[in-house]
Amino acid sequence: MPPVFARRSDSNKIDVTHRQTLGELLDTNGLTGRLNDVALYNWGTLVPAEINRALIELVGCARPETDPLASLLDPALGPKPFIHKPVPWKPAAPLALDTAHTVQVRRRFPAPAVSIRKLTRWFLPPSGTCEAEYVLEGVASSADKVDFEVHAHGYHSLSPQGGQVACDTDATEGGSTHLFRRRKCYEVADRRPPAVAQKLPDWKGESEATQGVLKREGTGTFIHHGCAPYDVLVRYYKDDRDNAAKILLTPFAPRWKPVKGADPELDEDTLSVSWELQGDHGKLKRGQVVVWDKDDNVVFFAPLDEQQLRTRKRYEFLKDARKTWDKAAIRRDQLPYRVQLQAHSDEDEPLGLALAVMPTQVRAFDYAQVQFIAFNVKPGTKARVPGPGIDYLGDADPDVDIQTRCDVMKDAIRLAAADGHIRPEENVLKLFMAPEFYFRGKDGGYPVEKLWDVTRQLRQETDKPEYADWLFVFGSAIGYLPHEELDAVTGAPTGTPLTHGGEGQVHAVLLEANTSGVDDVLKVALSRPPETTWKVRGIGQNHALKAVATTLTPGEYQLTVDGKSGLVPGPIALSEPVAWIDTVDQTGPCTEVVVNSRVCSRIFIPSSGAAPAAPWKLRTGSEEDDIKGCVPLGAGRYCLTLANKKVGFASGSAELVEPRSTEVFNVVMVQKGWPAPLLSQGLKGAAVYKEYVSAIDFVGPNSHNANAWFDPTGLGRRIEIHGGTDRLALPTEGSTDVPAASPNRVGLGATWLNRPNRVGSEINLSGDGGGSVVTVDGVTLGLEVCLDHAMNRLDLFYHGGNSPVPPFGPQPPGAVAGDPRVQVQLIPSFGMSIGRGKLCTWIGGPRPGLVFNVDGQRCASVARVTDGAYACDDHPAMHATVPGLCTQDKELRWCVGCNKTRSAPGDCPTHGPTEARHLCGYAWQRWQCGVVGCTNTMPCIAHPYPPAPPPLGFNWCLKCSKEFPVGLPCSTCGGPPAPCPESYRVGTTCSKHTPALPQRCNAPLVSMGQSIATVGGPTQVNSSHDPAFFDEGGHVLVYSAQVLPRPDVF
Repeated sequence: MPPVFARRSDSNKIDVTHRQTLGELLDTNGLTGRLNDVALYNWGTLVPAEINRALIELVGCARPETDPLASLLDPALGPKPFIHKPVPWKPAAPLALDTAHTVQVRRRFPAPAVSIRKLTRWFLPPSGTCEAEYVLEGVASSADKVDFEVHAHGYHSLSPQGGQVACDTDATEGGSTHLFRRRKCYEVADRRPPAVAQKLPDWKGESEATQGVLKREGTGTFIHHGCAPYDVLVRYYKDDRDNAAKILLTPFAPRWKPVKGADPELDEDTLSVSWELQGDHGKLKRGQVVVWDKDDNVVFFAPLDEQQLRTRKRYEFLKDARKTWDKAAIRRDQLPYRVQLQAHSDEDEPLGLALAVMPTQVRAFDYAQVQFIAFNVKPGTKARVPGPGIDYLGDADPDVDIQTRCDVMKDAIRLAAADGHIRPEENVLKLFMAPEFYFRGKDGGYPVEKLWDVTRQLRQETDKPEYADWLFVFGSAIGYLPHEELDAVTGAPTGTPLTHGGEGQVHAVLLEANTSGVDDVLKVALSRPPETTWKVRGIGQNHALKAVATTLTPGEYQLTVDGKSGLVPGPIALSEPVAWIDTVDQTGPCTEVVVNSRVCSRIFIPSSGAAPAAPWKLRTGSEEDDIKGCVPLGAGRYCLTLANKKVGFASGSAELVEPRSTEVFNVVMVQKGWPAPLLSQGLKGAAVYKEYVSAIDFVGPNSHNANAWFDPTGLGRRIEIHGGTDRLALPTEGSTDVPAASPNRVGLGATWLNRPNRVGSEINLSGDGGGSVVTVDGVTLGLEVCLDHAMNRLDLFYHGGNSPVPPFGPQPPGAVAGDPRVQVQLIPSFGMSIGRGKLCTWIGGPRPGLVFNVDGQRCASVARVTDGAYACDDHPAMHATVPGLCTQDKELRWCVGCNKTRSAPGDCPTHGPTEARHLCGYAWQRWQCGVVGCTNTMPCIAHPYPPAPPPLGFNWCLKCSKEFPVGLPCSTCGGPPAPCPESYRVGTTCSKHTPALPQRCNAPLVSMGQSIATVGGPTQVNSSHDPAFFDEGGHVLVYSAQVLPRPDVF
């Protein structure tokens, strides 16, 4: 018969007053050798693991040991730092021996508990398996069934527009978050569960959701980053009514933040975890929070009492009043850390319940190195057949074109991933980049709404867990938006100029309505200040505003309406004129009007004061005139100067007529493969907009005439696009390029919709803003698309300087304190090189910056460490420690079969090996008969030499393209002679000049750093060798991994 003890309420408490082992506590209180009595009396168990759990969760234990007597107690760590001293039960009075007595006893059972002992941190569905093991505690009379579930975070469906809409995983179960469930996967058959760990059913990442983004389809749907991480839940229970109990755990990811000029420091705000309890019927009373490091070692544990578990539902690892994690022990080289939360009912609950939850699919997302991978392919154009003219490559159907190019890109990605030189380590970021203009289509671009189809399709590949530590820069995609009236049915441009007029609707909330007077006085909440030109939409009619006043509360306004509105508190609508003429001034040679309209911010006026090539017009009634001047006055008001004196304009509603044009978008899509679930360290993806439009970006009359293209009036910005042959090209709204409208100039502040903004900041915080500085998983990238690099877009933002566009002159930096500095500079381009613009990464030092250029025109790429070395753009291997000229010979690759020069290095995929050729270094010469009046070239049949006078030699000026006599400088400009245009196979001589004299590069060396060597490739992407889509087929190159520079802030 087991011992019978007195009630614990009648016992003496033994307080734990200082750090000591359990054995020492028992010895000093006369309980030597009585561990079993103490454990049974206090916690109903003799099992060492269950004793240690009680010590941790109740008494306070700094260090549990296999033998509980050696476990180190600490009263500061326990909610109840004492034990009850076991006292044998004695009757209040002696029991008569000749009488039957009934003694009622209550057997104490241990609390049920479950802990996860093994859980795969990362696996690759569907081939990999998430392996999990658990250990049960307690007795079968309290809990005897085990459920296994996997829960998603942020589960959602996708709207038709691609947005996320929160939803349940099971259409029949409200509040469901599980993707995978196995009920009663284990049932306890004996009095006690096994003491050894039990294995959970295999899970290969499959989803059994009945709706939403991971709805099971066809042969199976598998997890992706969108709902990561995935929490494994083990439920141990007695009563089937508890089979919906769960813990919803927030993702936990300690991060380090950059510090100006110093090593990153631990971000204390990331050192907490929170949770929600659902469906437990109030049974969960206590538990533990346990932290594992990357190697699955327990590095921290702490008790959770009922108040913290059920009320606070949050643990602050550095601030908890009872137990904190040593900040110095939290190390980046031990990332990722994972939290396990255990919770259970207490010893007094007969129908017990215990839960344990812990995440899988967790990565460190902490990068020490980066490895560049280039997809070198040449988008382009072809001669129009029949001519004349040039056509864009691709398919006329934008959907087909996007699909085809996405399929080729996916092939390139898969080939890159299969390269044996790709570094597999988690702390190496694999950065894959393609060139500018990769996506554009036969129309010169896609309707702008189609651009997002690119990222949607590519995510089908990049969402795979195999790309967890990859970053993709998919070159650029060209979109267009016609600025003209569109057909209501087809959406096609009609050729009619776009008119901005009429009234727009503004939503507001009516807070109070004073209807006591002749005119109603309304107090409303609005997102921006109203004007007296607005109207209130009342019952059956619109009411003009007599007066507008502010209140003491920001965002609230008092409106006096003309008459009785009939409105009651609640949502209301106001009508805002799109354009309203406030005043008209006829005193000058041209009419000036003050117009209230935000549309005026888009009117382009050349900084020189010249008339714009394509002017806007102001119209009211039958009166109309061109706008030649536009000056902002603030608060949405503009002073417009018309081209003529027009007496027909008066105060009132007006229309602004926009010239026919096409806004072009050159967008680089950036995607992280399986990004971190928390955005404190940056974005999951981004769109970076090219700022400046180059003459060669589009087919048109000025494609090769930079002077005409950059005419400050915008006259030269004519392109062929979406079937039009003479469209005025507008840069993306916000650009500072010509003929830009509403430019976001670096460093300016603005108020837009009554909200202060940093207009012109290059820091891309949302991923959609177009800015060129993007932070993804703690790595800050500066991205300049082709001409943006030559225009020093990044350098101007960080350091200021002379603006390359109007208004010219000094420009202050746009960066402010705390802005991240660029660690890696990326230049996807078509006709740009690293040395043609300024670098904006760390130059020199122990951890210099990195720069990577993938150029479509050259079908080549270059990666460099910006260590201060001088180098040549055309010869990446040329390095020097001081300035000078490149001493390498110019060389090209010639394919005999194609009968043309190849931009890409290596063999022609169609005809095999190519020829290495030199360019002739002799000057171009033309020889003419020396007889006066004869212009025959030599040899002259009419005047053989000799006896005729010696022939005359002429060079061609490299600078002005005019001839001048051999031996003299150019008589027109003094320029040098142009070189011979011939090329010849290396090892032979030019057909016109001997001996061989290859052209020297002689390009000035620029401080841009040493080139990074390739370790893999070129690997041909066979699907890209389609002349209908690409001028030259592509290949993949893999560079050696490089140390990332230390994160820093401005």
